[in-house]
Amino acid sequence: MPLRAAIVVGLAASFAMASAHACLSSADPAEAAREMNEWIARDRAVQTSLVPKLVEEADAIVVARALQDIDTFDTKFLLLRVIKGRAEAGSTLTYRASPSVPPLDCTMPSEIFRNTVTVTGGTYLLYVRSGRLLRAIGATRSPADITMNEELKLIAEASNKSLERTRGR
Repeated sequence: MPLRAAIVVGLAASFAMASAHACLSSADPAEAAREMNEWIARDRAVQTSLVPKLVEEADAIVVARALQDIDTFDTKFLLLRVIKGRAEAGSTLTYRASPSVPPLDCTMPSEIFRNTVTVTGGTYLLYVRSGRLLRAIGATRSPADITMNEELKLIAEASNKSLERTRGR
């Protein structure tokens, strides 16, 4: 098993126990659906609150396709769209991931908001600081995640507020 995969599997196994509480729900299907919808609504609000801080922390935000794993943590990306930063769409850059846990059943998205796991061929919204991934979220998301369009709108709002604060100084 490659080292990258072994790290992910090991972290996933240890993280599974902490997130198992999200799987507990009522035996009544209607009540279980109501509880899940409440969990998702609360979690989407948490995700929404995490975006502005991450926008401030990142020196680059891009939409990119993972082209090639270079080693355990480094991946080469093709930049498709630059939202923040000085990079150019169409260029390729290598970013370093952090040890991250991939999404598991019953893990709420806010619990792994700073996940940086990527898969070659996938398209991601990446938050980057000094060449290091702060967040990597797929363009295709689960219903519990805020959508790509919602996140892009939150990024624009946070960027505008930051610009207003800078001009107001």
